[in-house]
Amino acid sequence: MFGRNVLTVVAVCGVLVLAASAQAAVFDGVQVEAWTGSGANEAVVVIDFGVGKNFAFSYRWDATATGWDALAAIDASGAIDVNATWYDAFQAHLVNDISRTGVTKDDGYSWGYYTSSDGSSWSEYSMGCDARPLSNGAWDGWSWGWIDFETWAHQRSPVTPAVVVPEPITLGLLLVGGAALLRRRHA
Repeated sequence: MFGRNVLTVVAVCGVLVLAASAQAAVFDGVQVEAWTGSGANEAVVVIDFGVGKNFAFSYRWDATATGWDALAAIDASGAIDVNATWYDAFQAHLVNDISRTGVTKDDGYSWGYYTSSDGSSWSEYSMGCDARPLSNGAWDGWSWGWIDFETWAHQRSPVTPAVVVPEPITLGLLLVGGAALLRRRHA
C-alpha cells in the first residue's frame, strides 16, 4: 500500500516538474519576464534599473525590426512604461525614461543603450535604438546610470538577470530523492 502512495507522489511530482519546465520562460539561460510580438525571429531586451533590479523581455517578429520596435512592443504589452520623444530632424526617438511598477531608480542619471551577441559582453550603441536593425538571437540592453560628459559614454553596462527557475531535471531528482527517503523512513 505504501509503495503505491510513493509511486503516486513521484508521478504527480514528475507531472508538476514537466508543467513547470513548460511554463518557464527562458531564453539562452535567462528568465524572461514577458514575451511580446509574434514571428520567426526572437531577440531579448534587458532593462537594468541600476538598483539590483534587472529584467529580461523577449520580442518576436517577422521581416525587419529595430531596437525601438522591440522597446515599443514591450511598452505596449504593459510590462514597462516608456517615455520617449520623437525628433523629426534625426528621425529617431530619445528615450527619456523607462519605468516599471514597484521599481525605483536613483535620480540624476540617464539611460544608456547597449547591444550584445551573448547577453554577457555589452557595447554601447551610439546610433540609437531606431537605427539598430535587430537580427534573430540579438540582445539589446538599457542601463540606468551616470554618464561621463567628457566622453559622452555611460559608465555602467546592463547586467543580465540570472535564471531563478530551477532546472527541471534537478528539481525532479530532488523530488524523487525526497520520495525515496520518505519510503525508507516508513518502511
